[in-house]
Amino acid sequence: MSEPRPTATVARYDALAILFHWLTAILIGAVYALGQLRFIGGRGSALMHWMESTHYALGIAVGAAVVLRLVWRAARKAPEHERGLMGLAAYAGHIVLYVLMIATVALGILVEWRGGHAISFFGLFQVPALINLSFLSRHTLLSMHEFAANGIVIVVGLHAAAALLHHYVLRDEVLHRMIPLNLQVPRSRRVTYWVEHARRMLRDALPL
Repeated sequence: MSEPRPTATVARYDALAILFHWLTAILIGAVYALGQLRFIGGRGSALMHWMESTHYALGIAVGAAVVLRLVWRAARKAPEHERGLMGLAAYAGHIVLYVLMIATVALGILVEWRGGHAISFFGLFQVPALINLSFLSRHTLLSMHEFAANGIVIVVGLHAAAALLHHYVLRDEVLHRMIPLNLQVPRSRRVTYWVEHARRMLRDALPL
């Protein structure tokens, strides 16, 4: 078996960047699944209403996670992308993904505002309908929301495929930059590594 090929880009993302990345991924997966399966219990059912309200609430969480991720990315220098066409494709993919995530959340909010509905975040607070959008077509807004959401799934799929290509075909260290478990750390040192990793994450989040 051939040895992994070294690469010039081996620096890992910091702890909070990794946290935001995987938290966003999990939230998007949950929101998309709820949106696709909301009619599984029948239209107008209690299950459908619960899935829709949870879909809206987690959508707000996605928006918050994206904003926090962008703020953190602006404040902290991220590892550089590869050079050449693959690096350009990775950079463009990230830009498209951010645009789609923001557009999907914004359009989802507009769909509810079109009906004059506030959006509840698990009963803790509400995002009220701030503007009157009755002149817009709810069907058009919903179609655009679904189109953007499907675009996220496609781009995320390509992103995951590229990460696996790096790991299993190109055999470089690109995937190691973002996975929570640093596979470069020997098993005997992984507990110590995770303790230090947690301390570093707290220090990054709560600078003294």
